[in-house]
Amino acid sequence: MQIALIAFAIGVGVFSLARSTRPEIDFSQGGNVWTGPLQIGDLVVTCLFFALFFITLRGPALAVDDEATKSAISSPSIILGSMLMLALAGFLVLIVVGRGISAVEFFGLDRLKPWHTIVWAVLGCVVCFAAVIPVSIIWLSEFITPVFGEPKMQDMIIFYRETATPVDRLIIVISACLIAPLAEEVIFRGYLYPVLKRFTEPVFAAIIVSVIFAIIHHNVAALAPLATLSILLIISYELTASLWVPIAIHSLFNGVNLLNT
Repeated sequence: MQIALIAFAIGVGVFSLARSTRPEIDFSQGGNVWTGPLQIGDLVVTCLFFALFFITLRGPALAVDDEATKSAISSPSIILGSMLMLALAGFLVLIVVGRGISAVEFFGLDRLKPWHTIVWAVLGCVVCFAAVIPVSIIWLSEFITPVFGEPKMQDMIIFYRETATPVDRLIIVISACLIAPLAEEVIFRGYLYPVLKRFTEPVFAAIIVSVIFAIIHHNVAALAPLATLSILLIISYELTASLWVPIAIHSLFNGVNLLNT
């Protein structure tokens, strides 16, 4: 995370210098994600969010007791986490609409017909699995297993398989397939990515946002696959200019993973 944040800071500085020396170049060109109304205040908000993500990593990094970690996973903790993510997403939406910007227009929520979104979701999910699976295999075999040994099954998956009641499983499904895709897409692809794109350029912004998105999931074994997924979700957003598409792909992707759990 420290490396990602340093890269972010250097990148913003470098592109700021480049913009001042070459004002005729539109570094944010390419794709369809709208960055026009974003201002320096949005970059400040982005920095605050990155600082918040960094702070939240400190607690899990200090946890050494597997049993204590497992016992901390429960329906109330899942609900609380989901509500916090929704609150953060809602805060960013308020920042947008509070300046007189239409959230529907900014996030492109009216760009596609519902059946177009469904088609994009299915095709996008297929592409995501086609890319994420080989990346995961290579990441685990070449980087994780040689250094850390065989990765342990995630505590959430163990809870879902062995401990969770039907109500617990329903809460997990709602969180993973509805709340997390909605909140995370608004935060990362809907707001943070356009801000970084506005002040740097699309490829750099996609990489930084995707790496940080992967890091905050607290799972080194899933770092590369999650970053790959994020980049593909950004591409889907750039192609369609509708945030419904990455939300739908993300939801379907998580749902398929749960079915295979």
